[in-house]
Amino acid sequence: MPAKESVEVRLLVPADLDRVLEIEAASFGDPWPRAEFEGGIRSEAPPIVAVCETQLVGYLCSLAAAAETHITNIAVDAAWQKRGIGTLLVKTCIVRAARGSCQWVYLDVRPSNRAARALYERLGFVEIFRRQSYYIRPREDSLVLARPIRPGDVPGMGTGAAGDIRGKR
Repeated sequence: MPAKESVEVRLLVPADLDRVLEIEAASFGDPWPRAEFEGGIRSEAPPIVAVCETQLVGYLCSLAAAAETHITNIAVDAAWQKRGIGTLLVKTCIVRAARGSCQWVYLDVRPSNRAARALYERLGFVEIFRRQSYYIRPREDSLVLARPIRPGDVPGMGTGAAGDIRGKR
């Protein structure tokens, strides 16, 4: 991403849904329906979106329960990949999890998705187990990855802070 591009991470709002569904359909063989995202908006952990200038370029959905956050869905528009947007979304999710008193962040990833696996590894996720035939289209196992929350994950509490949900990259 060129240095002059500014990316804002903010909460998903209803006006974003058409663009999110467009990215979702282009990214997954078995895309989530609109109702999943609509329900997320009303949840305790609403989805977040990455916006560059006025264009929504990616999103991340998660669920939080007890001391855990699970990243359930993440996608970046193909034209905006490899610019740090996925990293920014995951780091923002980690900050949210830490502020919400979570101790772990989990996610599922396809073994064949090498780019995503490399991103998650760089961010400190490790494989903890494999789910057989988890994904449907195409049929594939899932690797379940986990990452502990660390003191440096929250701005002002050590080093390695990811930033604020409304911060600029």
